[in-house]
Amino acid sequence: MILSKRGCSLVFALVTALLFSRHAFAASLSIDTDYRLRGLYYTNNDFNVKTSTDAAAYYSQRLQLSLTGKFAPGIEIGSRLTALGVVGSTSPYFAVPYPRTDFTPFVEEAYVRLTQVADLPIDVTIGKQSITYGEGFLISDNGIGFNAFRIAGTYNWPLPLRGEVLIAKLKENFDLSSDRDLYGALVSATWQKHLWEIGYFEDDDFTGTTYRQGVLEAPTRSSFMTCGSVEKKKTLPIRSR
Repeated sequence: MILSKRGCSLVFALVTALLFSRHAFAASLSIDTDYRLRGLYYTNNDFNVKTSTDAAAYYSQRLQLSLTGKFAPGIEIGSRLTALGVVGSTSPYFAVPYPRTDFTPFVEEAYVRLTQVADLPIDVTIGKQSITYGEGFLISDNGIGFNAFRIAGTYNWPLPLRGEVLIAKLKENFDLSSDRDLYGALVSATWQKHLWEIGYFEDDDFTGTTYRQGVLEAPTRSSFMTCGSVEKKKTLPIRSR
């Protein structure tokens, strides 16, 4: 989702109006900002050691503005706007996977979270949200947010257990034959000071998403097993740390 600066202002105005309306008073309201500036230097972007003109060096900047309201009992509404860009330039660079990299704000998060549903240790999150599994090596939204429905629960006997189930819409093209969906489930436990995880994730890609590695790119179906016209990437991760 890409919004103009005026559109982003309207989003925050609507959320603020909701938080301060006479029908819904927030028990707490948090407004956070974060600015990051860093220098980046990349070499061998075409993965060819014989070329020497594929290096890049620049300063990257990121600005985030977050608004979170917590309602009683157990209702949280949050949103976050993010702007990425190259310092002193409006030209985008390495735009994948971000919607914009010319310092135009885009919506990274816009969600509703219900905690302790029915007085049970169950949380439900609906909307555009940050999702990371396997420390980002398995599943990660990379700071753009996934439109998802996620249920998480905890159970502390005989071991501290946590389970999650999610359904995410990565791309919507108004046609089931051209969408991209993500399904997954994960169970984790802490035992002997180690975190153990086992999960199942399925990425159903009907869009023919391009796979990129540096400046190189190729159709996804040339990299993964296909079934008819549908690319299905399935992962069964088991790990501990």
